[in-house]
Amino acid sequence: MLFDPITDGAQVAQTRALSPAPPALAQSTLYADALGAVGAQILTLPLEEEVGRATLILRQMPVIGRVALLPGGPWWATPDLGPPHKQAALRPLFAQAHAMGIRALISNPADHADGQVLRRLGGLPLLTPQTEARLDLSPPDDARRKQLHGKWRNRLTRGEAAGLTITEDSFAPKRHLWILELEAAQRKSHGYRALPLDVLMAAAAQAPHQVRVFTARRRGRALAAMVFLLHEGAATYHIAVQRPEARTTGAHNLLLWQASCALKQAGIQRLDLGPVETERDTGLARFKLGTGAALHQRGPTLLHCRATAPLGRLAAWVSRTGARAAEARNDPSCR
Repeated sequence: MLFDPITDGAQVAQTRALSPAPPALAQSTLYADALGAVGAQILTLPLEEEVGRATLILRQMPVIGRVALLPGGPWWATPDLGPPHKQAALRPLFAQAHAMGIRALISNPADHADGQVLRRLGGLPLLTPQTEARLDLSPPDDARRKQLHGKWRNRLTRGEAAGLTITEDSFAPKRHLWILELEAAQRKSHGYRALPLDVLMAAAAQAPHQVRVFTARRRGRALAAMVFLLHEGAATYHIAVQRPEARTTGAHNLLLWQASCALKQAGIQRLDLGPVETERDTGLARFKLGTGAALHQRGPTLLHCRATAPLGRLAAWVSRTGARAAEARNDPSCR
């Protein structure tokens, strides 16, 4: 158990209704503290009227000068804050960044709505939005199990019958060196990038109870493991590794299912499963969506600077105008 869960269901429902959505990993204090521990220059600024926060990663770029990254976009502490209020809260942030000598700010907001807000403030799209899988942990476990895809549920049943024992503990680099070695080999063979392993170790050193490892063992031998990062009411599925002999056991399905149940019991509201890339890795996409997770579209990666802001605002206006025109054409009352 990570911490004592609230047992009063009515209290849980009321608390969640009044609370802001948990931040994405990139918006969290865990992420900012871990990056700071490995030498990144981090600046966390409160937004106007304390409606949220913005965590900037500052870098000095050749020719360009000082640049700031706003990973995940701003995080809003006030639930149901409308676009006009968000724009009003963000304008002073951009003014403050300019006063600090920041020549450009790059953001990739956590959702489509914030992407629209930032575009209206002059953000110029650089990259198209990613689509992620998010698993809501609030339903009862039996209801969530019914939401599993049939093949996913069959593999889970196979894992439950495979004689595997699942354990949970905090991540420790020496004890879990085998996980780091398998993950490094996977990244090299599959050619993908993820959060650097030194950042993971920094997070574990600073907040060990927020970096959780679930391990599948058979007859005492560790066959597979998953690492999850916990951040202010949410968790992120970060690493999944397995030895060759685990591939036919359903170990990963069993690990993810039992981890989701344990995280829910510990008070975690949402499990972020990461990007869904159906063209690059259809197997991983099916694995994530087989859990019953919903697709969530992030905002585009945006460039904010004084030189491009007028073009960004013009592009946002053209986009809104086109969307309204398409909506009018599709409205049956206009035919």
